[in-house]
Amino acid sequence: VILGAALAAGLLDRFASSGAKAALGGAVLKAEAALGISISYDRASPSVFGSLGLSSLSLSDSESRSILQADRVEAVYSLAAAATSLLGKKGIGKSLERVTLSNVEVDLDMRRDSALLASLRKSLETGSGDGWRRGSLEISARRVRLALRDPDRGATWSAEIRSLDIILSEREVFIALEGSLSGVLSDPRAPLRRITVPVTLKGSSNRDFTAARFNISVAA
Repeated sequence: VILGAALAAGLLDRFASSGAKAALGGAVLKAEAALGISISYDRASPSVFGSLGLSSLSLSDSESRSILQADRVEAVYSLAAAATSLLGKKGIGKSLERVTLSNVEVDLDMRRDSALLASLRKSLETGSGDGWRRGSLEISARRVRLALRDPDRGATWSAEIRSLDIILSEREVFIALEGSLSGVLSDPRAPLRRITVPVTLKGSSNRDFTAARFNISVAA
């Protein structure tokens, strides 16, 4: 009995590992094509319990400029849904349940990355076409450093985000954020040229962000 259980566990582990890696490969290729970016990582570590860990995830643009880096990413998925997706009966995205990122650095330029930001917004509006319109997906990030430049407004923003939690449901996006925000404005007409404040944000929006309810708390 013990030997049979061990053999069954080994077969299940190999199936889950190969299935998760196949799903990951398909998701990476689809994301690269849809967003016009390159995605790389050092190692993928599937688990028989329905999770997949990635180390040193990196997203870069066509000029090899780094957009996002994360030391660690863990994706939790439904084994049954992942198996169904491999058989071509549903999209890969429907097997994902939760994604967690740790030690993240994001570098964005509103002008240079306008096409990428538009693609991300379209993906939220449409649910990316194959995955998140039914059910929900949880995305969490811890220890995030964000650099954001807006050349058209002469502004440079940075954020140290302790925690960021997002839930994508069928019709809404729920967001909770805690951290600090710093900004420098070069426009002489601006009432403040430099600002640094702790910030807490909680609320929700519809998928195209045309209607939202957020509570924002800042302290001088």
